[in-house]
Amino acid sequence: MRKDDFLISGILLALVFFAGCAEKGPVQPEKPLARVFTQYLYPSDIADIIPEGAADSALIVDAYIQSWVRDKVMEKMAEQNVSADEEIERMVQDYKASLVLSKYEEALLQKNLDTTASETVLREFYERSKSQFPLATSAARCYYLKVPRSAPDVSDVRKWMKLEKDNDLNNLLHYAARHGIEFSFGNDWILVDELAAKLPESTLKERYLQASRFDFYASDEDYRYFVKVTGYVEKGSPSPYLMIKEDLGKLVLKKKKLETLKTISEQIFKNELSKNNVEVYSN
Repeated sequence: MRKDDFLISGILLALVFFAGCAEKGPVQPEKPLARVFTQYLYPSDIADIIPEGAADSALIVDAYIQSWVRDKVMEKMAEQNVSADEEIERMVQDYKASLVLSKYEEALLQKNLDTTASETVLREFYERSKSQFPLATSAARCYYLKVPRSAPDVSDVRKWMKLEKDNDLNNLLHYAARHGIEFSFGNDWILVDELAAKLPESTLKERYLQASRFDFYASDEDYRYFVKVTGYVEKGSPSPYLMIKEDLGKLVLKKKKLETLKTISEQIFKNELSKNNVEVYSN
């Protein structure tokens, strides 16, 4: 066993010993793992860095120690060669204040924010702002099914894809479960470029899509493709609601966060103002 292997094994044993002592009673003084000037790294400092069941724990420990000593050397050199002027101190204080404020705002939001957004709220937000979400390329709403070329009952599937009878969709679902390679029966919106990529080359003609409602069948050497289009929106038009509903929810939540923080901040400010903890002096 190499010297380095003995060292890493000793470190791991120290970690196990430290963990056991933490459960049984007072911890004995630790033997440091590394030192850089007056700073020391101890087994307890790295007790949490090894994932449970990790097979390469020795490598993880060694990598951490090597990273730690290099970082501490650079920090020391920086302290010796860069003067701690008022600008740096101000930046440190500003950053600390920003972190503290961020944690406080996070706690306030966790306690006071309603993270739900009703369908009505999302729809109203969409109607007000849909012009801000133009389509980069045209989109189609469709049903889609891809099956092996050897799949049976092709004529039946073509009839079912017309969805003219009440049980047609149910028949398609059962058929897709047995034979489908890929399918979507949610009447979902999809970018035309993405739909075209699912079909044999040059199969999809956008001029046909503009009719909004039609169905077609295509095949190649390996597969058969069935598509029923129920809607079409041109490039540059507002994105369909269902296509961006998830994004709308995120935007509504972000707006609620800002409004909630603004309301709470104003309440806190007025409260402290009433206690004479805030004064603004005139020049």
